[in-house]
Amino acid sequence: MLYLAIDQHRKQLTANARTEAGDVIMTRLVSTEWKRVREFFEDLRNQSIPQGGFVTIVEVCGFNDWLLKLLAEYGCRQTVLVQPEKRTRHKTDPRDANSLGELLWTNRHRLLAGKKVQNVRHVIPASEGDAQDRQLTIVRQRLTHMRTRTINRAHHLLLKHNLQQECPTKLLKTKAARKWLAKLPLGVIDRLELDKLLAHTGSPKFLGTPDSRLRMFSGPGRSMRSRPITERSHGPRCLNDEGTDDKTPFEAR
Repeated sequence: MLYLAIDQHRKQLTANARTEAGDVIMTRLVSTEWKRVREFFEDLRNQSIPQGGFVTIVEVCGFNDWLLKLLAEYGCRQTVLVQPEKRTRHKTDPRDANSLGELLWTNRHRLLAGKKVQNVRHVIPASEGDAQDRQLTIVRQRLTHMRTRTINRAHHLLLKHNLQQECPTKLLKTKAARKWLAKLPLGVIDRLELDKLLAHTGSPKFLGTPDSRLRMFSGPGRSMRSRPITERSHGPRCLNDEGTDDKTPFEAR
């Protein structure tokens, strides 16, 4: 069995491989260009076959997805994803890869069995469905924050010139309000800012109806596991015509 440690970065991977006896047999910098990284894993797979394959340890970095899929594609028997609780002040890629390799080899039996190792957080990657649900929830949260900031800024411009009473509708999300905002006479700078706000929201569909996929999820909370409303045990929540809770303060008060 070969024990591979990878210190992952945007442009390169620092690889460190050990034998079953703990001897380092390879340290290499590998470009993340697809051709070069595939050549590296192809060579590694051929080298590990006589020794029973290879296992890998990788640190969480926020963009591990493609690497984890590639490792599985090239026959990695098991990938251990970790987040160390202690980080050194003086970091170098070869040193980090070597430390990861030593961590994997020393604790190989416990890590490969999924058991706890002191000072190491063993991360279980989310399934494909869970990862998509989490990403969709975060997207909805970000869009909601952008939406709220945009509406609040438009309200501020109206309050600045005491023009809010002249708006043909109560809310700024109607077609009549959009047309009125587009033709509202303002100073050069205020007009420029309002035009940018309208363009930012995709005018003329100013703060239009969200994607149907976003309607399935309630609550922008990042920590809450998002589920379709129809699957909630307490029944469906009351949503407005935009697929969001009526209690959500989208408009400025």
